[in-house]
Amino acid sequence: MDYYLRQADCRVTAIPTSSLFGGEAAICRIVGDAHQVLKDYHDPVPDDLEPRLEYQIDHPPPTIADRLAWPLDLVEDSRGKVVGYLQRFFGPPYVTLAEALDNVHPPAWVTAAELRRIAYEISFLIAELHAAGYLFPDIHPGQFLCAAGKPTVVIDLAACHFDAGGELFTCRRARDEYQPPELLAATDRDVAIDQRDAHGDDWSLAVVLFQIAMGCLPFQGVYAGKGNVPTLVERIVQGHFPFDKNCQQFRPPPAVPRYRDVHPELRDLFHACFVDGHASQNRSLRPNAARWADTLHFCPELRAAAVVPPPSAAAALPSAAAGIAAPASGPLFTGWLWPLATAACLGAVVSAAAFQIGDWAESSNPHLGVPHPEETSPSTFDLRPRRATTSAETILDRFRHPTHSTPGR
Repeated sequence: MDYYLRQADCRVTAIPTSSLFGGEAAICRIVGDAHQVLKDYHDPVPDDLEPRLEYQIDHPPPTIADRLAWPLDLVEDSRGKVVGYLQRFFGPPYVTLAEALDNVHPPAWVTAAELRRIAYEISFLIAELHAAGYLFPDIHPGQFLCAAGKPTVVIDLAACHFDAGGELFTCRRARDEYQPPELLAATDRDVAIDQRDAHGDDWSLAVVLFQIAMGCLPFQGVYAGKGNVPTLVERIVQGHFPFDKNCQQFRPPPAVPRYRDVHPELRDLFHACFVDGHASQNRSLRPNAARWADTLHFCPELRAAAVVPPPSAAAALPSAAAGIAAPASGPLFTGWLWPLATAACLGAVVSAAAFQIGDWAESSNPHLGVPHPEETSPSTFDLRPRRATTSAETILDRFRHPTHSTPGR
């Protein structure tokens, strides 16, 4: 199909790519151009598409242009109607974050270190969009492209929410499971969308970061109440965060990592968003994208690695079965020493059982926000002093320059 690029003042031929069809548009490969693609909107084309794209083309975020599938030119059909835009092409080895988080068949390069890097870069990119005056309401894992050792990329950026000199351009579509409770609970969704602010994005970003850290959505869980099971949207609106110690109706889902292993500073931020900042009047308490970027930059890992005792240490632990069944052979365990040995073994068994019960209780309804002593030991987490930052701009300015240290160090 032939298209016309308005600013470039040229015609191009593009072919729709079946694997790159979206909900409201299709990605088309340009014949003879391996670096750019067209995004062609299905009928009916949004009424505000042309003025929206004109503003975005003239006002790109200045610091991260190479990390965005940002509109570069207006695309017209044979009738002269604007039907889409030109953008950079990010092909293999890039995959969507949704594919990288696949619990069954994740890419081979997905490691804890790569996920921590991606989480940091997503936070930084959203913070830069906010600094440039753009909100990104449709945040979800399908909106980010990632690959081993390559910069994370944001796509579908015509869905930004922004004010262009008094003319408001909004985003009318977004996935409910990533939206803030004040929007989901609104009786008039259109009004709530028009009034959206950066705190709504802060919520959506925290949901994605939680999914990266834990492999599940923050409000997924096992129902422990009575009656009908609330839907996921109802849980979000009502604030049933299963990983909060005060949540009574839900427990964390099975087969997910222990929440206590998430870095304490990250748990504090999740608590600030999903608990302290849940109510609409408290949404300013949600950590913003710059705060997430700051924390993740200095955070050595999302979760603590599982600690397996060395064989020598495991061998030194008392065996409950051997200690209770019969005394050890030899003269040492004769007379009055045998009862003492038996009592010591029983004490060890009781202590081990208590530890396991405590661990089960923690995983079923863990304490959020206040780290446990064993979780904050230097051997588990590097809890260096917090950075002295005064504003989102201060944080971002430090990361915009190449002099800052490698993330996680």
